[in-house]
Amino acid sequence: MNVNEYGNMIRINVGENILLNNNTLMLTSPVPVVKTKIITQVDGLAVGVIDITIGSEVYKANEYVEYIIQPGDIFIHGTWVARLHSHNTSTNEYKITDNSIFFTVNP
Repeated sequence: MNVNEYGNMIRINVGENILLNNNTLMLTSPVPVVKTKIITQVDGLAVGVIDITIGSEVYKANEYVEYIIQPGDIFIHGTWVARLHSHNTSTNEYKITDNSIFFTVNP
């Protein structure tokens, strides 16, 4: 991925049903300009509702989120991180998933 590139998909595999949770993706830029964009369903974050396999990674329905990078999201080169925060409103359990995605952005 390159600076200012958009249209790429980010997927985070959680391994448990998060369909009814309030999910938030935190997209954080690298040093020296550390900024975090908070992405919700309104911004295009979606729980995947079908099983898919990419390479050796299996994504089960309702157990992963998807987000398509939008114009302006990726504005600096370096190593970015995407983390999912998931809030189960029925149990009031709040979880930051261990399956963060790290990706490199070229100049």
